[in-house]
Amino acid sequence: MAGIAGPQASPKGLWHGFEGAAVQADVPLSLVQRWLGQADLATTAIYVDAVGIEERVLVALAASFTHCLREALQYSLARNKG
Repeated sequence: MAGIAGPQASPKGLWHGFEGAAVQADVPLSLVQRWLGQADLATTAIYVDAVGIEERVLVALAASFTHCLREALQYSLARNKG
């Protein structure tokens, strides 16, 4: 298990964690938008405009999810190969 607890231990929490981590890693917004299936780039851009406590929360969430997301991706890729 990834050891994630609380509100972030949900599909929505993982979604926002991934989006925040991608933005913090300077992934182009158009790619983040496509990966998450968001129709409007303005929705994706919200994460770029986060400031103050919101930004700190996003960064913290992104950092805590990075490991979990990597493991989930590796598991998915391995499962699809087999």
